Amino acid sequence: MTDSEDGGSTAFSKSLPRAVRCDKTTPCSNCRTAGVTCKITSRQNDITKPRSRVLISNQYSEQKIDRMEQRLESIEKLLQVLASTAKTPSDNEQSTSSSSNFTPAGTTAIAIPTPQVEQFEGESSLVAHSRQAHEALQRLLESAPITIRNDPNTVSALAALRNLLEKHRSEPPSLNLLSKDGSPQDLQYSDLPPREEVLMLLAYVEADPMSDLFTWWLFEDIEDFYKMYDEFCQSPVNCPLAISILVYCALCWLLDGNPIMTRAGVDVTKYSRYVSTCERHLESLISSYSLFLEPTELNIAALSAAGAYAIYVADVNAAWIMTSSAARLCQSLGWHRLTPERCGGDEKYHRKAVLFWSVYFIDKSLSLRLGRASAMQDYDISTSLKDLCGVWDRQEGGHHKMFAGWVELSIEMASLQGVIYDRLYSPGSTKSLSERQKVGQDLIIKIHEILVLNNKCFGNGDWLLEYTDFYKESGDVVLYSLFTLVYRAMPDVSNAHQLSLQAARSTMQVHYSCSKKVEAMGAGVKIEYMTWSIMLCPFTPFIVLFRNVITDLNLDDLKLLEDFVTSIEWINDKSQREPLQRFGQLCQAFYNLAKHFVAARLRADNEHRAMTSAGQTLVLNTMQQPEFGTPPPQSQLGDMAFPEDFQTWMDTNMDFMNDNWLAFGTL
Repeated sequence: MTDSEDGGSTAFSKSLPRAVRCDKTTPCSNCRTAGVTCKITSRQNDITKPRSRVLISNQYSEQKIDRMEQRLESIEKLLQVLASTAKTPSDNEQSTSSSSNFTPAGTTAIAIPTPQVEQFEGESSLVAHSRQAHEALQRLLESAPITIRNDPNTVSALAALRNLLEKHRSEPPSLNLLSKDGSPQDLQYSDLPPREEVLMLLAYVEADPMSDLFTWWLFEDIEDFYKMYDEFCQSPVNCPLAISILVYCALCWLLDGNPIMTRAGVDVTKYSRYVSTCERHLESLISSYSLFLEPTELNIAALSAAGAYAIYVADVNAAWIMTSSAARLCQSLGWHRLTPERCGGDEKYHRKAVLFWSVYFIDKSLSLRLGRASAMQDYDISTSLKDLCGVWDRQEGGHHKMFAGWVELSIEMASLQGVIYDRLYSPGSTKSLSERQKVGQDLIIKIHEILVLNNKCFGNGDWLLEYTDFYKESGDVVLYSLFTLVYRAMPDVSNAHQLSLQAARSTMQVHYSCSKKVEAMGAGVKIEYMTWSIMLCPFTPFIVLFRNVITDLNLDDLKLLEDFVTSIEWINDKSQREPLQRFGQLCQAFYNLAKHFVAARLRADNEHRAMTSAGQTLVLNTMQQPEFGTPPPQSQLGDMAFPEDFQTWMDTNMDFMNDNWLAFGTL
């Protein structure tokens, strides 16, 4: 660098303001060293300018408060968990016994469950009840005297139940509508019922004033069915698949016994050989039905009828798939937004609306039965049920108005089942206990309203004649079962446990009365009742009472279990469908276990004290009657006897109750 350049650079640097390092004190360190008045930091510079006020919206404040409440709630739960772990041994024993309740015990403050316990049931409450029954029975047996644990009757009953469930698991049901062998081309049509016989039976249906009640799921107008049947008879091989399915569904219903044939005095036993042929053909057609269908009215009708048939034969998984497909087609055609004006009149609207609501009915019923979200969501539906009922009201004849009321009742009951699953048993239903309490109370009010509607619908016996009381009580059975389900899911701050027990008892009592009426109405009505009132809606009352019997030794509830098992003995007949037989066998096995366990407990309790009343003596003697079965000699029990390591035995032999009580997945 040259001198000139260096000098210029020095002069330039001197002309620059000197960099001052400020430590932001008053005066700053630099000015204090130089002994000059500080102009860099002054109190006036430190005074901040007035800031504008930030307005917080109400929504923002509410969100902040909600987050704070959630954090406080989680802290409260954590403190309660920590407090429970610090209990004394006596406290732990007490908490263990109280945990066997269906819902948290009622106290002055709402009991918060531990984080390990999920607040939604999932599937259906049968799963939750089976776990609780398993835990209750395990605790009772572990704490019971050795005389009870080695009671031969109890051991035999427990082993029999385990063997039966293992047999059902290893031998799946023989019927699977979605995987039937064969194809429609292999069917032989020579064994079908004569056309003249079918037309005669259809004439009985057409003449009966109750025909709408039994045929609405098959066809909207019998004249339309006559046309389909004629097309089928002309060429069964070339007949469209949807029409063939509808015809076979109707033939199975006509020939297998139904209330209309019973009222007409027709002996349908002579048609039994045709029934098996029609069912075999129908099942083959259903299995070959493509689910990628064109959205047409005929395809929706065929899928809806096939879904109802699948429920009838207890293949609920196939029913779910076909009904979901029908729901998809309904939505593709916009039937969930139907109005009479858009359809061009009452006649077209009526036909489409009947099909839509029949699909809706099965969809919602299966939602609770299988523990799955329904394909049709209520918030997405604007089709009015009242508009459909109004079409019937405007028709001539008083029975049309009665039928409209019955359809409204059926749809309301199905809708309620879907709501119960969505709001109490689905994963999305997990809420705080106060929210679940409010939801449960709203549902209880709704069930009461439908009970009133049920009484009103069947208050006039002129329409249904001898079937009036039967249909009223069959509806009551479903509604009281729903009471049991709702109370079961509510926190026990309002005595929900006792109310659930009372609802279960009421269900059993109404069922017993209804079963007596069914006995005189023929086999067709008996199977209809078992299919739509017992098997379709989760029959939770049975397991609720079973658990109460083994925990509280309630002899009245044991009698209710006995009455129920006795009332369904007819389904154990070899001629009945396999799912019905399995249901009857498992109910009998659970009842035997409860009966023998109670008998063993009573005998053990009375070994050390005298009988306190003649009534108790009579009960004990009754339980020791021969029908309990003569206990086998100890030498014949073999590996059924309880080993010394009882916990190991329980782990290996009681897990069958964890998820599959009554093996509903196989029915």
